[in-house]
Amino acid sequence: MKKVTIILSMALMAVTQVFAQTPVTVCEQTIKIGGTGEENMFFGFAAGDQINFEFESDKELKEIQVFELIEKNYSQKYSNFKATSAKTSIYVPEKAVYQFRFKNGAVGGRICKVKIQRVPESEATQRFNTTPRIKTLYDTTYTHYTEDSLVGYDTLRFWDPIKVLAENYVEVEIPNNNTKISAHAQSVVSNYSPYAKIPIDIQSYNYKTEYETHQVISWAFWFSTGPNPKVSVAKELTSEAAAMYAQSQIPVPVLSDIAGDVAKFAAGYAVDIIIPNTGDDINYALLKASDESKFYDGTYGPYSLISNRSKGFSQRYSSPKYCNTSYVLCFKNTNTITQIPILFSCAVTIEVKKYKDDVAERIELKKRTVPVNRTRMNVTKTQVYVPAE
Repeated sequence: MKKVTIILSMALMAVTQVFAQTPVTVCEQTIKIGGTGEENMFFGFAAGDQINFEFESDKELKEIQVFELIEKNYSQKYSNFKATSAKTSIYVPEKAVYQFRFKNGAVGGRICKVKIQRVPESEATQRFNTTPRIKTLYDTTYTHYTEDSLVGYDTLRFWDPIKVLAENYVEVEIPNNNTKISAHAQSVVSNYSPYAKIPIDIQSYNYKTEYETHQVISWAFWFSTGPNPKVSVAKELTSEAAAMYAQSQIPVPVLSDIAGDVAKFAAGYAVDIIIPNTGDDINYALLKASDESKFYDGTYGPYSLISNRSKGFSQRYSSPKYCNTSYVLCFKNTNTITQIPILFSCAVTIEVKKYKDDVAERIELKKRTVPVNRTRMNVTKTQVYVPAE
């Protein structure tokens, strides 16, 4: 009986030895590595495995390496440089993932054959799954720091110098009141010019100093080649002027009879102006002062604010775009026998603002803080290859 037992044991040992030496192919394939590129293969192996690794390349490869990966720990098990072939066996002491790294240093591609086998230690690991899985690892570290913590505010008061409005009113200037000029007859035998003009210097009434500003808000004029126009003045303002005064809170100016009807017209009173029809017709145009020459060469049409031929005319302007420029009213007498007398009146309404020095209180809140020690938790996520089993 003892003899039979010895024979069975020897037979079992022989079978086990034969099995242990039977390799299992993990990978056998041809790969292409691009110029200056690299390829990596990852496979899992059981404890006690023997890895048989064979490699061939059509041309020299810069680097061949094999690493043992146990989570985040890397251990190099094999390396070869500037090789066209490699062959080695590696013992696996514990279950782990192995990385096979192929690096091409040339600009041209490489065609490589790779064969990887495992020789299991026993039948128990014969069917070991060599495809690894990805495991996520979390590392926690702590950072200690100091920051300021708000505990309150301090109120700080400052007194800043400022300028405040002391006065705000409207005044009327009358640069022309029944000014008389003449346009000579147009004659080929006379040296007199048939042209006449009256400058209307609106811009000069706009100015600003440190404590005072003057701004034209409206202006008006009329002219007549006959007697003074007939004027009817109502007590109320025009709707447009009334709205302007109400919005700016400027009091309505009190105009005496000396100021004249044109001043009331400029200030926005409801003035009805009737031009007498006893004068002579004359050509006229209102132009910017810079465009005066265009009246004499006959090209003034597109540049004029108004232009016509009549015995007189009246107009009021209150838009800001007409209150910041100087103008000229040009005339031309086409009568070849007599000169034409012209009566002209103009008035300018000016908003006046006067300022004075003052101070203003300014309050600032200053933060009051204390240093506080704090700790910040930092979590780093890392993904690694681990055996599937």
